[in-house]
Formats: sequence, C-alpha cells, structure tokens
Amino acid sequence: MQNYDFEDAKYGNTYDPVTISLAADPPLSLTGAEIYMQLRKKPGDIIAAEFSTENKKIVIVDETTFEFAEQIIDVAPDSYVYDILIVFENGRRETYIGGKWVIQPTTTRKKP
Repeated sequence: MQNYDFEDAKYGNTYDPVTISLAADPPLSLTGAEIYMQLRKKPGDIIAAEFSTENKKIVIVDETTFEFAEQIIDVAPDSYVYDILIVFENGRRETYIGGKWVIQPTTTRKKP
C-alpha cells in the first residue's frame, strides 16, 4: 500500500482538490468503480468522516485518476488515519493508498 499523508487542513476552511493517479501495470480502469475513504483516530475506531464517490466528495476524473474534491472541511480537529478502498466494476476490492490527515482548529468560525 502506498503511503500518502494529506496536507494539514483547517476546520471550516475550503480544502483544495487532491488528484490521485493509480500507477499499475497493466493499468487499472476506474470506469464503473466506487471509491470510499474514512477518517478514524485509529483503525477500528468510530468513523469521524466519510468521503466517497457516492457522496460526491471523491470524483473519478478518468480511467486511472480520481480526485478528492474541493470542499469545506467539517471534521472535528484531531489527527486521523485513513485508507482508500476501491470497489471495481467487476466486484474486486483493493486498498492501494493510506496515511494520515491532521485537521487543525480555527479560532474564527462562520457557518455557511
């Protein structure tokens, strides 16, 4: 599994898109796939946030690339672990990427 630590985010701020390409030989096709990512304080802990193609917080860009979409970070400030599960069109399930993500607190907050 490839390790990727997201750049720290500030609670309530807009997080710029992060584009991820699958490097595999032969190339893997994301056509028809579903992608899921959960934040937890540690593996097996309660889910702090979920990002997926279902909730449109992850978007498939092309056959080998997907993007963590631009969004306002509404996750309690803390240090989290994550991994990304890809469920391919044929039912195959693979976790290729995982790492850490720190959400920093902010002093000034304004709800949208």
